[in-house]
Amino acid sequence: MSSSGWEGKTASDRRRLEDEAIDLLVAAHAGGRAARGAQHALEAWRLKSPEHARAVAKAEDVWGKVGAGHAGPSAWSSPRQSRQRRATALRVVALAAAVLALVVFTDDARLLLADHQTRAGELKTIALPDGSSATLNTASAIDLEFGSDRRHVQLLTGEALFEVEADPARPFVVETPEGTVRVMGTVFSVRSIAGETRVKVAEGAVTTTPAAAPEEQINTGEGLTFTENRTAKMAVQQSTAFAWREGRLIFNSVPLKTVISELDRYYSGMFVLVGGDFGERLVSAVFRSDEPLAALEHIAQRFGLRVVRMPGLKVISVR
Repeated sequence: MSSSGWEGKTASDRRRLEDEAIDLLVAAHAGGRAARGAQHALEAWRLKSPEHARAVAKAEDVWGKVGAGHAGPSAWSSPRQSRQRRATALRVVALAAAVLALVVFTDDARLLLADHQTRAGELKTIALPDGSSATLNTASAIDLEFGSDRRHVQLLTGEALFEVEADPARPFVVETPEGTVRVMGTVFSVRSIAGETRVKVAEGAVTTTPAAAPEEQINTGEGLTFTENRTAKMAVQQSTAFAWREGRLIFNSVPLKTVISELDRYYSGMFVLVGGDFGERLVSAVFRSDEPLAALEHIAQRFGLRVVRMPGLKVISVR
């Protein structure tokens, strides 16, 4: 294909064409009198160039995969609702694909520049210069700054469990974008994802200093969640909170949408939940953290859901 074809276009040009194709396809399937005119408009737009035709073909492929023939009367009471579901799903899939590309690029850059990192699904234990250790969970990254007067870890993204050697002269500090955690010697985990930091104490005590809240101490069996503008204490069940160290993910009456979001952290692509209120259903299960796809299949079978598989992307919806 020449440089003027699809491959020769910039990413923004291709996204613009794909967005236009999605808009036209949704209108063409909207039902009613207006849809007939939209169908003619779609065909005219398709014939403008091979690039326009390719954008329409991509949109139609996703449309067919996401919803055709799987909306029974128990879930959708009318053809119009079925069309609306598929239109929504199409937009979500298109957005998710764009976000996936951005996330993969951004995360790769951040991980590559870190002192220590893990990929999706990987666990790694690191011996720190002071004799302490850090176990990195999936898709995590840290930078280290250790010296004669300081022990400082910056958690760039993800989650880590620290087993800290006591040293009264050098407090051990973990920094996240939302605040800091300071200890002398203890066992605790810190997680920083999507603007939220979670601290859980397995042994000893830690002092947290959220960016926009007073300093607070939490002890064994306690946890604290904080963002830029709020904090909340929580109880920590040690049998489940730190099970990821052993490659297990334990859920006890957790909403399905939360379970899917958690499994997504262990998958190299992206899981997307589409449509309906089934995301509020409660899940109690134990999964292996290195088998997120097997966990997803189990959930789909248990709740009668459908998984649409595309490269790097899995879309979960009602049948």
